[in-house]
Amino acid sequence: MTKFSTELANAVKGIKSLGLSPQIVGGVIERNSEQFITLAKQNIQDDTGNLSRSVGFINKNAKYKFSAVRLIGARVYGGYRGYHAYIYEHGTKERKTRAGSSKGKMPASDYMLRAFDAYSSTFIAKTERDIVKIIEQNARKAGMNTTK
Repeated sequence: MTKFSTELANAVKGIKSLGLSPQIVGGVIERNSEQFITLAKQNIQDDTGNLSRSVGFINKNAKYKFSAVRLIGARVYGGYRGYHAYIYEHGTKERKTRAGSSKGKMPASDYMLRAFDAYSSTFIAKTERDIVKIIEQNARKAGMNTTK
């Protein structure tokens, strides 16, 4: 587990103590993740466009909207064809046929990692700002003074 995912998991655990529903936090995360998806798509250089079109929110169904967690990656359902995303992201080692001739290797492109590195600090700052706004709005609705 990375430092970011540990921090995110701890933040998600603390949602209930802040009086925020998972749906609200999930919506904030989703809004602030759109730029990450755009950056990931820009890092992909595929001839067919299948992989870049497939990058987005994974498993967006009825149960999904009741969670604070949002998964981003290459989708392989509903007409999306991101089956080769792992190979494109991580590359392959030198491959050979059974006869021993070289099939070559594919270098890693790190399209998701580069997008994450470029946007993670902005994402965290925007998400924190938006969550604080929501908490302040809820506090004002409850009659609390939120001025500093």
